[in-house]
Amino acid sequence: MRTPATPPGPFQVPEVRPVADAADRLLVEGGLTPSELRTAANRGVAKLFPAHVGGIQYLKSLLAVLPGARVMATGGVTVDNAADWLAAGAFSVSVGSHLYRDDDVAGGVARLRARLDAGTG
Repeated sequence: MRTPATPPGPFQVPEVRPVADAADRLLVEGGLTPSELRTAANRGVAKLFPAHVGGIQYLKSLLAVLPGARVMATGGVTVDNAADWLAAGAFSVSVGSHLYRDDDVAGGVARLRARLDAGTG
């Protein structure tokens, strides 16, 4: 039986690390548990996915035990709460499908930018 290739996703992909390193490319691995995020953050930026499962308080708890970790919150981050994630300590956020829920993607990006500039979630 053939083993399928590891699909892209927000998890650890140790077999890709040496390839990314050799090509001098950023590899953003992800996870949900403190151990997964510590491993990913030790390489640069860790993707917390799905962030909405634990919420902002979970991010704060993770950062308490992983001080200095650069964590990107993704999965459940919206135009309305992106600034809240950043205020809680996220290094960055990823607002994906929430921007595409209506036909006005440019308007969604503009609303997100305005909220972030104003510091309101």
